Amino acid sequence: MATVDFSTSQNVGITTQHAGIGRRLLALIIDYLVLLILFMVTFFLSSYISTVLLSLLAPVMLYSFLMEYFLNGQTLGKMAMKIRVISEDGFGLSASQCFNRWIFRIIDLQISQGAVAVTSIALTAKNKRLGDISAGTIVIKDKYDKGPIMSNTAFNANYLPVYEEAALLTNTQANIIQRVLAMPEGNTSKDLNKNMLAKQIGKTFSMPDDTLKRPDFLDVFLEDYYFFCWEIAQNQQQSEAA
Repeated sequence: MATVDFSTSQNVGITTQHAGIGRRLLALIIDYLVLLILFMVTFFLSSYISTVLLSLLAPVMLYSFLMEYFLNGQTLGKMAMKIRVISEDGFGLSASQCFNRWIFRIIDLQISQGAVAVTSIALTAKNKRLGDISAGTIVIKDKYDKGPIMSNTAFNANYLPVYEEAALLTNTQANIIQRVLAMPEGNTSKDLNKNMLAKQIGKTFSMPDDTLKRPDFLDVFLEDYYFFCWEIAQNQQQSEAA
């Protein structure tokens, strides 16, 4: 089974494996059983509360989209089989990625009765169905082996973070900042997104406006976050070695 190697926003190396067809098929069967139960309960109760209960059909139809988005790349079936969906860069899923995977189920699973998905998974190097190819995602085993801290010469004992508030960032928030900064230059949305993020950070951590207006504010803020995570990981490794 091919391994997947990437680094998290904490600059820690991660190694895991692509989920095979068997695990994904069993996860799908479990999810279909869950959906069958939800449909049966909804239709049974609809005879008593009709319109109100029928409104529950929408979330049932959007089951995989909603579950993967709100449960960090997992459905109940994927949880049971210990697999999850992640972005190819190792980060969590965006709403558009979850939607792409969900809409392509029509071709991958429904129209072709799973033949397209199985063929695509078997023939692609990263075990991708069409929905994964479109969304830029991979399905992996939900078991990680932590590798060594990724080397970064800027991080040493003498490094002095500029913004102490960066230590309070969550992994999700750091991923969002990283995604925006990775947008190509000249993209009209990049500056807008950077300004919105800077304002949100300023509001969250009560930072002055003149600081937020610095052109390199987000870059330095994210770099400081990396340092704090790197420092924590270094301390953990030293404790484990002691």
